[in-house]
Amino acid sequence: MSDTAVEQQPTTTTPAQPKKNGKEKYKFEVNQAKLEQLKKTAKEVVIAGGMRRKHKVVKKTSQNEGKIRNIVNKWRMTNIPEVMEVTMLMEDGTITTLQAPKVEAAVHSNSFVITGKYQRLTMEQYLPSMLKQLQNYDPSQLQQLFAGLNKEAGEKSAPQQEKGEELPEVSSFENVQ
Repeated sequence: MSDTAVEQQPTTTTPAQPKKNGKEKYKFEVNQAKLEQLKKTAKEVVIAGGMRRKHKVVKKTSQNEGKIRNIVNKWRMTNIPEVMEVTMLMEDGTITTLQAPKVEAAVHSNSFVITGKYQRLTMEQYLPSMLKQLQNYDPSQLQQLFAGLNKEAGEKSAPQQEKGEELPEVSSFENVQ
């Protein structure tokens, strides 16, 4: 070998040597194609499924039914058999109906418990079934029934005056004795 011609050895790259403090750091090349593919699938997963949520606990009504049953037993309510339907007219104008409900009553405390599946209907929805029920009655009986209802409604709307002492008209409450 001559002094002028120096052969160069091919150099190989090796990972950086680990530091002496125990933490090893290596430099790796990133595969860009694979990284893009992972980003794309991550976006799809978020759009499709979203975040996992905790299971929503649905409270069962059996506990409430047990409490009601305890109250019914405590008040010594008696079962009223063969009730086919219960219809209640609400203040907002809707009608709540219960088909074949279980009706229990405590006469001494003027309390009733009605249990069963209910439906909320408007007057227009309930009217056909009500007319079906009224077909079984004699028309003369229905006329008497409606006349009695109109008479009761007229009595309730008339001002009721008690016999005896009349109330004086008062302009100021300070002068009343």
